[in-house]
Amino acid sequence: MRLLLRRLAASPGFTAISVLTLATGIGANLAIFTTVNAVLLRPLPLPESDRLVIVSHAAPGLVQLDELPMSEPLYFLYARELETIDGMMLFEETASSFTGPENPQRVASARVSPSFFEVLRSPPRVGRGFLDEDSRPDAPPTMVLSDSLWRSRFDADPNVVGRVVEVDGARTEIVGVMPAVFTFPRPETQLWRPLELNETQTQARLGVFRSQGVVRLGPGRSRNQLETELVGLTANLVDLFPGASAGPVLVNAGFRPVVTPLREWMVGDIQATLWILLGAVGFLLLIACANVANLFLVRAEGRHRDLSVRVALGAGRARLVGSTLSESVLLALVGGLVAVPLTLAAVRLLVRFGPDGLPRVHEISVDGTVLLFGLALAIAGGLLFGLLPALRAAGITASAALREGARGASLGRDRHLARRGLVVAQIALALTMLVGSGLAVRSFQRLAAVDPGFDTTNLLTFRANLVDRQYDSDASRLSFVRRLLDRLGGLPGVTAAAAVTTTPLSGQLGGGGHSLEDQPLADGEAPPLFMVKYASPGYFGAMRTPSSRVETSTDWMRTVGTRSPS
Repeated sequence: MRLLLRRLAASPGFTAISVLTLATGIGANLAIFTTVNAVLLRPLPLPESDRLVIVSHAAPGLVQLDELPMSEPLYFLYARELETIDGMMLFEETASSFTGPENPQRVASARVSPSFFEVLRSPPRVGRGFLDEDSRPDAPPTMVLSDSLWRSRFDADPNVVGRVVEVDGARTEIVGVMPAVFTFPRPETQLWRPLELNETQTQARLGVFRSQGVVRLGPGRSRNQLETELVGLTANLVDLFPGASAGPVLVNAGFRPVVTPLREWMVGDIQATLWILLGAVGFLLLIACANVANLFLVRAEGRHRDLSVRVALGAGRARLVGSTLSESVLLALVGGLVAVPLTLAAVRLLVRFGPDGLPRVHEISVDGTVLLFGLALAIAGGLLFGLLPALRAAGITASAALREGARGASLGRDRHLARRGLVVAQIALALTMLVGSGLAVRSFQRLAAVDPGFDTTNLLTFRANLVDRQYDSDASRLSFVRRLLDRLGGLPGVTAAAAVTTTPLSGQLGGGGHSLEDQPLADGEAPPLFMVKYASPGYFGAMRTPSSRVETSTDWMRTVGTRSPS
């Protein structure tokens, strides 16, 4: 080790350039692997999370819908009949507003079934979860707070359980506070409220798919076993729900259950992107290794005479190879140490300025797995770029090397070929990365240039949820929206104001089957499915869509049968 350190210290320029080159390649790989580890590899922060799965449904005949989540009747059916599960729960992501005389505040929330905390094996750390009676339509409102909301709004009051506050216009009792590590279904979720469930009145709601269903598999049970049981259970859907008009429609549409691991559902379609990104920075490390290997070969030419003397004095090939590889691995380990602070800085920037919608971003951090990966990466990189110089050293003979060194001969043909080969490899890898990056930029430019069907210039949006207890009729809601639009339209600088139930490209749609007067359906035929938005007069003009000449009816509470501009 002392000999290796003396060699590196004797060539400070070579050592500094090599360490920085390797640190760049290793640091980039560690930063991306930190993200891959947190998002794709690390288990969810829930007990036995590998046994949690999402149960959804596919209906190929309903071409407008890629996925059907869970309806209330199916939830009761599955929870009662399935033998492969150890519990099932429902949840819906929504928002809640603190109203009343205190500081108004709107927070992300979730409506959940009473079994929510039990299935996730995550009870409140203070107070209790929800009881079956909490989900009855006539039950007094209750809620469970997140740790962050408990601290920010209630000053971490230890006596907060039992306190009554006004939420969405209703006096709501706080019954529990969750641990700080619990952030399901989203990190932004601040409170949980019970879903209103009524098993005796669910026939008509078979086709209302608005909740997500989560199942905990029983001990020793697999996803395939659950999916097989679900397929058998739903095979006679019409007989199970004879009073539901949606039953024949779903059967004719090829209705079938789909089981997805909860972690895969939370990650979404980001998985392929992260693996591709990790492969791209792997190319960067290969370029760095080829660069340092070339530096090693150049440096080895200056040590040719020294190596030939060692061979003449009896040094074997194994000793020369071991010495060269040890030096390269040590250099790579130093580069790995320098890469650690670079990785920490990159991860902090990623967490703070990363893309919106990156799942589990709050869990991205450097842990033991990342450091072990960095150690393995440094050792593998050191062996990789040290392999060719080591093989070159093993081929040195005392007589040939001394003759070549004595006459000051130029570099041998094979040494030229090795160095040129490394240069070619670097250029090939760099061009591959450059072409891939160029294609990605070109794809982004083409996506950004797609006309969405409306003009976003100076277009502002906001959401307003009306409290049911104060606006309990369609007339009162419509009156509020009309007054709001009149006042917004009168503000200085406002040229148009309109309202719509969901904004374009939000991914939020609603709809259902409809019958057309001049197109009667055959027996068992599925009715056409229309995705519907409700819009106020002047909506298309405010959006400056090409169809702005088509205006909505003044009676905008009626369904607008206009195709979405997007």
